[in-house]
This record gives sequence, C-alpha cells and structure tokens, in this order.
Amino acid sequence: MGGGLIIYDHVHVVLSDTTFSGNSASTGGGGIDLEHLALADVFTVTLRGNSGNLAAPSSTVHVHLNNSTLSGNTAGNGGGVFNANLSTANLVNSTLSGNSANLGGGLYNNGLSSLLNSTLSNNGATLGGALYLNGPETTVLANTILAYSAAGGNCSGTVTASTYSISKR
Repeated sequence: MGGGLIIYDHVHVVLSDTTFSGNSASTGGGGIDLEHLALADVFTVTLRGNSGNLAAPSSTVHVHLNNSTLSGNTAGNGGGVFNANLSTANLVNSTLSGNSANLGGGLYNNGLSSLLNSTLSNNGATLGGALYLNGPETTVLANTILAYSAAGGNCSGTVTASTYSISKR
C-alpha cells in the first residue's frame, strides 16, 4: 500500500510542488494511497509512471487535486484516480492523461466527484477510458474535456450534471 506515500486515519496532508514517479504498490495507491478518514489537499503535484496510483480505496476519504497532472499511471481500477464509496474527489485545473486500468483509465468514481476546468485525455480502460461511474453516485463536470480515450470510450455510466463540458472521440 502507498508506494510513494500513504495517508491514513484522520491525517490531513497538504502536498505542493511535488512529483511522485516510478512507484508501485501491490494494493492501494502506487503514487499516493489515502485510507480511512484521510484528507489530502494536493497542489501542483505530478504523479507519473506509477503502478496503482492516487487511490482512495476505503470510505470517508477526501482528496482535493488542484493544478496537478496524473500521467502514464496504471492500476486495476482508476488508473489516475480511484474514488471509493463515501469518498470525495475534487479535481480543479488538473490533467489526467495516458493512464490505464481495467475500469476508469482516468477516474473510477464510486463516491462523489467533481471536475472543474480539467482535462481527461488519451486514457484507456476496458470500460470508461476517461471516466468509469459506478452506480448512481454523483459525478459533476464543469468546463471539463473528455477526449481521445485509447480504449473503453470516454465515459461509462451517467454523469449527474455537466456544464460547458465536451466529450470528443
């Protein structure tokens, strides 16, 4: 768990101007792994070439990703970001590109996700190359681009709300 960093149990971490590259983990996040009641505010961070990436595999985890890039990462589900049940993932001015997974090459959402001014491009998965939305969970897009998914289409599931966003093949 947590090839680069693990954040666990009521810990609040602020990361800024940092790169996590070439990490791996057999379970959880190869770059960053958030567990039970963890909170991470991530600013201008690059996660590149990790195996099992920014993961929130347990419930009640919150991650805020701002001005960050997640690229060339792989995972079973959620190549860029895995957002579990009862968790929150907010992406603002961020890019998820070239990530791959079985489900959700860019983002796997089983919680609450909002994407603002973000781009998910050139990701690939069996289903949901850019986004995989599991069930009726909330996913909101604003000024967001989903484009050129290598496999799995740009989105699998139903986006709850979308404003000024595009999906391009």
